[in-house]
Amino acid sequence: PGSKPEIPTDVILIDRTISTCPNVTHHSMGCLSERVIQYFGSNSDNPNLSSYNPHLPLINENNLIELLFEENAKSCSLPDIGIDGAIVTSQDRLEETVQEYSGRTKGYAGVSRPAYSNDGHALVYATYFCGSLCGVGWMLYLECNADGWQIIIARELWIS
Repeated sequence: PGSKPEIPTDVILIDRTISTCPNVTHHSMGCLSERVIQYFGSNSDNPNLSSYNPHLPLINENNLIELLFEENAKSCSLPDIGIDGAIVTSQDRLEETVQEYSGRTKGYAGVSRPAYSNDGHALVYATYFCGSLCGVGWMLYLECNADGWQIIIARELWIS
């Protein structure tokens, strides 16, 4: 099994969610392609994808993959989630913010809107970039329990 995604303490967070891009056939910094979503759904047993749970028991049954694509047709404002060490900025100011906090941050991150099932599960796409040829994209499968939302499966979809 792989490890949970780790993001450095000081990270720049884009203030809008990642939207889908139906006509793009590869991963992109600004959007989530249908191909990446389909790859995740059809290759859940691929040993090259890291996870800390080898099974994806309910994702396809709950249509979460399709819901994720539908939920993220448009980007929306990210709510104030109060993450310590997160520096929230707009996509327009990203380059300026990266320069302003140079040496203090280790990269920047973005997230999609979650797709929710009726049985306490959710699916989220997350990206982290640490340079022009340094980044990773994950699909996160979450479960809501007494302790709140917990990542139970993390699949690395791409790495640069």
